[in-house]
Amino acid sequence: MTPGGKNKRRGNRRQLDMDGYFAVPREPAPTAAAMTDLIFGDAGDGEITKAQIDSWTAPSRADWRFPLCYLPALIQATGAVWLLDKIAETVGCKVLIGEQALLAQWGALEIQDQKIRSDKRRLKQLLGDDAAGRLLGGMGRCGRL
Repeated sequence: MTPGGKNKRRGNRRQLDMDGYFAVPREPAPTAAAMTDLIFGDAGDGEITKAQIDSWTAPSRADWRFPLCYLPALIQATGAVWLLDKIAETVGCKVLIGEQALLAQWGALEIQDQKIRSDKRRLKQLLGDDAAGRLLGGMGRCGRL
């Protein structure tokens, strides 16, 4: 807690929300319309309004909270993908997109492959050179042990 009883971390989250919204070149009304379309679609079960967006982003309305379930629509409507980076950063993570994500996935698979090969070598040493033959020989004709 900071002097005056305000939770510094809470203030940082609020600032993140406001920065994210104001950093994008959109007005509240088109953003609200795009978010309504993304969240509720043609069902007409709800609406995001300009007033809601103004409430979520106004410094004078610090006690109002932006619903997390609307975040994907806000990001898609505004193009503020960097918000995901800021959120991930607060918990020690990184967001990877496109080729970066594919390269990271490939790297993880390479590491798993190296570990599997290392484990197989270790087991082969423990079991001896004829372990594969014993395993295959015990499987029988149908491939069952």
